[in-house]
Amino acid sequence: MFVIIAYDIEDDKIRKKAADFLLENGGVRVQKSVFELNVENPKLREIKSGLKKFKIEKTDSIRYYHLCKDCAAKMEASGIEPATLESEGYMIF
Repeated sequence: MFVIIAYDIEDDKIRKKAADFLLENGGVRVQKSVFELNVENPKLREIKSGLKKFKIEKTDSIRYYHLCKDCAAKMEASGIEPATLESEGYMIF
């Protein structure tokens, strides 16, 4: 499944740890706080579980946007190329 993960984390150290974690788990950074990925449910559960281990404050947020294959195929971008549906391990956060 194609997932976009976006976050707003105030603390610089925690934000960096979250970004590094996503990159280490196959994430493709498309903006400073947005990652794309194409993963199966077990891997996504693993990623969500890993992100929960960081101290996320009540004022912070992490959002997971699931796109169906047809919707992801209609995605448009200018500048850096987005992940493709065929790419394994691509993640958006």
